[in-house]
Amino acid sequence: MLDKLALFVTGLVLPSVFSALVVLTGGSLTWTFPVVAGLALAAVLWLVPDWNVRSQARQRRRDFRYAFTSYLQLVVLEREAGAALNAALENPAMITEGWPFRRVHEALTRARHAQQQPWRALAQLGEEIGVRDLIDLAHTAEIAGNEGAKMHDVLVAKITSMRHEASAAARAEANSRTTAMWVPTSLLMLGFVILVGFPFFSKLLASG
Repeated sequence: MLDKLALFVTGLVLPSVFSALVVLTGGSLTWTFPVVAGLALAAVLWLVPDWNVRSQARQRRRDFRYAFTSYLQLVVLEREAGAALNAALENPAMITEGWPFRRVHEALTRARHAQQQPWRALAQLGEEIGVRDLIDLAHTAEIAGNEGAKMHDVLVAKITSMRHEASAAARAEANSRTTAMWVPTSLLMLGFVILVGFPFFSKLLASG
C-alpha cells in the first residue's frame, strides 16, 4: 500500500516539476496542464503495483507448470521401478526444496493424514494456485483408476501435453517481446524530443 501511495504522489508531483522547468526556461503552460497530467499520471502509477503482482502471479504459475512436468516424469520413473501409487507420488515431491515441489508435498501429506485420495488433493491445489493442469490430470487419473497401464499412459500423455504447451508459450512470449521492443525505445525518444524541443516551440508560438 505504501508503494502505491508513493507512486501516486510521484505522479501528482512530476507534471508540476516539469511545468516549473518549462517556466524557468522561458516557456509557458496553462495552469490546467499540471493538474490534468498529474491526476492522469497518478492514476496510472497507482495501478502499477497491481500490474506487477498479476505479472508475478503469472510467472509463478508458469514456473509451477515447468516444475510439475519434471515432477510427473519422476512419478513415471517411480512407477516403472515398481513403487505403489502413493509412494510414487510422494517420493519425488521430497527430493528438492523448490516451492512447487514443496506445495505438492504439503498437499499430498494433508491428503494422507485425512485419508483422502491424492488426486483430489492435487486438484484442490490446482484450484488454489490457478493451475488448470493439476485439475485436469486429477480428473483423468481418477477415471483411469488404479490400473497401472492406464495410469502410466495418462501420466505420459500429460507430460507430453504440458511440454508442448510450454514450448508454444515460450515461442509466443519471445515473439511478443521482440515485437514490443520498439515501444519503450520510441517512447524514450519521444520524451527526449518533447523535453528538448518544447521550450523552443513554446517561445516561437509566444512570439508569433
